[in-house]
Amino acid sequence: MSAGEGDDYSDVGPRPDTTGAATQTLAANVAHLARLLYNEAKERDIHGRSTMTKAELQKALSR
Repeated sequence: MSAGEGDDYSDVGPRPDTTGAATQTLAANVAHLARLLYNEAKERDIHGRSTMTKAELQKALSR
């Protein structure tokens, strides 16, 4: 038998979906940050906040 021939790794068991979990966590954190920025802009009555990107909101809030 040559290298790699017949290796099915069935005894390894299921692998956790770490990439999927990390992606899901990242997406939740980005959404949370966007809500925080938007709510702060709303409290400060910054006009045009609903069409601003996160970067634009951060810049407007830093003034």
